[in-house]
Amino acid sequence: MIITADDIRGVRDLAVNIQDNRRIDPYIKETENLYVLPAFGAVLYRDIEANRDKYKELLDGGYYADGEKWFAGLTAACAYLAYSRMLYNQPVNVTAFGVVYKDGEFSSRTDEAALTRAAKQAEDIGKKYLAGCVDYLKDTGAIGGRCGRDGNNINKRYKVIGD
Repeated sequence: MIITADDIRGVRDLAVNIQDNRRIDPYIKETENLYVLPAFGAVLYRDIEANRDKYKELLDGGYYADGEKWFAGLTAACAYLAYSRMLYNQPVNVTAFGVVYKDGEFSSRTDEAALTRAAKQAEDIGKKYLAGCVDYLKDTGAIGGRCGRDGNNINKRYKVIGD
């Protein structure tokens, strides 16, 4: 994986009692599979995973093109997207007796609309940051005109008309 749970903690606060990476890693992997792989393509994605030092500037972000352009970096993009996936799914736990909300004596359930707004906001930030990464790769000549399957439009949808 490109990022870790600590990278998510770098962009948003997580409860200190969420130490089990088994609760966080699935959201990171989903993020990388659903957003990064389609945007960058499998070859570049695998190369980033294998050669993190080679892609330090892409991962960390910063200014480029003689300081005229800026991007947040792939680590921040993935962290926001994984955080949004966690928010969408966090209060729900599948148990032997069905799907339940877990409330403890020191917690209360968050309004679903507020939770959805926070998750959507984090997702939007992550998508913008990821688009900035694609622009950086194009501008620096690291990739050609199109990156991955859908260029930098990672939300392209198709509508089938007729049979």
